[in-house]
Amino acid sequence: MSNILFQINKLPLSICTRATSKIQSSEKLIQANICINDNKIHLLPIIPEEDVYLEQHNVSEGPTWQNHNKLFAQFVKNTTPTKVFEIAGGSGNIFRRYTDIIPWTILDLNPTIKSNSNLNVLCKKFAYSDLNNCETVVASHFFEHIANHEEFLLELKEKNVKNFIISIPNMLEYLKCNFPALHFEHPVLVTNNYINFLCNKTGWRVVRKQHYKKHSIFYHLQTAKKEHSLEKYSIDNDISILTSFFTYINNRVNFLQKYKFYFFGAHFPLYYFLSAGLSEKNILGVIDNDPKKQNKRMYGLNIFTHNPTDIPTGSIVCVDMGPYTNEIKQNLPEHSFI
Repeated sequence: MSNILFQINKLPLSICTRATSKIQSSEKLIQANICINDNKIHLLPIIPEEDVYLEQHNVSEGPTWQNHNKLFAQFVKNTTPTKVFEIAGGSGNIFRRYTDIIPWTILDLNPTIKSNSNLNVLCKKFAYSDLNNCETVVASHFFEHIANHEEFLLELKEKNVKNFIISIPNMLEYLKCNFPALHFEHPVLVTNNYINFLCNKTGWRVVRKQHYKKHSIFYHLQTAKKEHSLEKYSIDNDISILTSFFTYINNRVNFLQKYKFYFFGAHFPLYYFLSAGLSEKNILGVIDNDPKKQNKRMYGLNIFTHNPTDIPTGSIVCVDMGPYTNEIKQNLPEHSFI
């Protein structure tokens, strides 16, 4: 039985842009509930993958991500794998920065990189059977997309995976800087305590951990004996941080509704503000650095997207992109921010 903590009234099934000028019947904004169940903070309902991942939407790579990918590739290298199976690495950003030549496989629903002599790219939905004879599995910002982490870690162990090397978003820090951590792509609040809890329960251990700013946490997990020493852990602090985040969203909407402005980022923050009462009429458009998101329409909305260079100089722009906010503002010096 899940206890509801918070409600989000207009959460999109998929965070993507659409080429059609009118909203299609398949585009749905639904109510989502942030719940507690078995000491886990998670989002309901769970949406089928085929409705969530309609396209590759993390193609643009700013300085924060460039540095992340460089450091995570080095973190992987420090484990000295003989070959790598990477899940959801379709952009190739980790593979390209790995300086040693070893056999590398990438599995992704929407890969943008192609196979070559050192790389095998599988364009398909992930299945546990893909992991046969994969001693080292790598995943950057994939683990938080899973709804059932316990099952996943047990299956990896069943398939004789020895090393699981991941980068996950630092979700509590995201929330502290007022960036949404939970949506249909991230259905569970994955924290350091939660990772330790999962490892003890499923027979893994944290060998190494590294923080990247307040953006991400790198983990090297190895198989170990089940300890069952951590049956519960306190989530009071997590709930407090979530409460502060939703207070910020509500207060921010009260301020923003006085203006007409452009919103930076074809991403989930916009939908959180709309769910809290911001009107689409306040938004002149969305601007985004990713060319694939420009000159389109936001999923489920009558709001259109633009290249930042295409809006008038001196425009009022709202940038609420958490750990990316300062970086974005530095690249838009000709506009006014609210």
